[in-house]
Amino acid sequence: MRGEDTAQGAMFSYITLERRIPADHALRANRRLTDRALERISPELDKLYSSTGRPSIAPEQLLRALLQMVLHPVRSERQLMEQSNYNLLFRWFVGLEMDDAVWDVTVFTKNRERLIAREVSQQLLAAVLAEAGEKQLLSAEHFTMDGTLLQAWAARRSFEEKNDPPGPRKGSGKRGELLLRDKVESKTDPEARLYKKASADKSVPSYQGHALTQNRNGLVVAAQASCAGTAAERAAGLELLDQVLNSAGQGEPEAALTLEADRQYQDARFIAALRARGMAPHVGEYTQGVSLCKNALNGQERSDPQRAISQQKRKLIARVFGWAKLDRPLRQVKLRGRICGVRKSEQGIEKAQRRLTHRRQQGKARVTAETREYACYVLVFTTLREGQATAREVLESYRLRWQIELIFKRLKSIVQMGHVPKQDDHSSRAWLYGKLLVPLLSQKLAREGSSISPWGYPLREPTAPAPSLA
Repeated sequence: MRGEDTAQGAMFSYITLERRIPADHALRANRRLTDRALERISPELDKLYSSTGRPSIAPEQLLRALLQMVLHPVRSERQLMEQSNYNLLFRWFVGLEMDDAVWDVTVFTKNRERLIAREVSQQLLAAVLAEAGEKQLLSAEHFTMDGTLLQAWAARRSFEEKNDPPGPRKGSGKRGELLLRDKVESKTDPEARLYKKASADKSVPSYQGHALTQNRNGLVVAAQASCAGTAAERAAGLELLDQVLNSAGQGEPEAALTLEADRQYQDARFIAALRARGMAPHVGEYTQGVSLCKNALNGQERSDPQRAISQQKRKLIARVFGWAKLDRPLRQVKLRGRICGVRKSEQGIEKAQRRLTHRRQQGKARVTAETREYACYVLVFTTLREGQATAREVLESYRLRWQIELIFKRLKSIVQMGHVPKQDDHSSRAWLYGKLLVPLLSQKLAREGSSISPWGYPLREPTAPAPSLA
């Protein structure tokens, strides 16, 4: 029997959100682990908030929502709020009921910044590792270390020569050698560097991410980001290693400590630092070329039977980087910059408030006190630092740029300059000059004609020359 396609919606639902999620869904195990970790750091979260005032977003719900961006290919927090509004799986994992309102994206971002500033994400990782340690999932003896490039949002063309580069033999390279980072700097993201992992690759503006995993199950036990550089990769690796070795809960090692790494870590000082920490360096070696002199392992370390096992465990950390960069935010970091706000004039504020009231009456927008406050300002985004330009200077630059856009639109629509029909350089140049003469002469004639009457005598004094399009 064919079912009926009823158009009338049901007013009530008798199936709870908990029952809608399958019992064997993979997120159920993640939710239980996350709840236990959040319960561990709950006393630390209490210290971030006042005991009085208006309640903010629950930090537990905020952290679960951020985890959703990692577990699913959600591009932005605005899309996360949109998904949380109609996706029942997202609502269940975050902890929202079916009738609960989703937060405004600006409020969500502001609360997220508070947690990042207090390093709550590091505390959450430590709590998850404590759970894994209780279940005997961690190894306190055998580790793998590696780094990956995080592409910066800055463009390659934003790199320009520094105004005050260091002098000879005062660079950041060996024996004061001047490196590329000493000569050029990005105007939009000064901390980004032109760097490449392989000699055949192209240098791109980037940062570097570092991870330390244990070899039993490939779980990440420490991670951080730094400026891109080979020396920075080894320095960050030692910091992560000290952090894990000195952390509580690892227990006394039952066997000799080992660290596996690729050839980027093949450096005499790095190998010596591992020996000083009592770790066997299972580091890859160069087999040919001029880099053979960099090999610093001794005969006993090369013949260690556990070295071959450590080399096989490298794929575990490669999976972590591959999973994090496939369709998730670690492929390229978010845009770095600042938002400038300039308060509108009284007439502009009154006009914006009337527009908000009209949209609310039509049911097109939900107007709050924060929405009305934002309507009093012109907000623009810039990658320029605070000392380079004020908010009004940035806004004026936007206005000038828009005037240039209007000029191009006018030229394309009036004199059809959208396509050059000529092939060679000289013909194209002559065609463009001829097209530009049309608006210039038209502007001149319009200015003269506005002050001369058909009867031969001037109606008024000629106006001041208008700015030309040239």
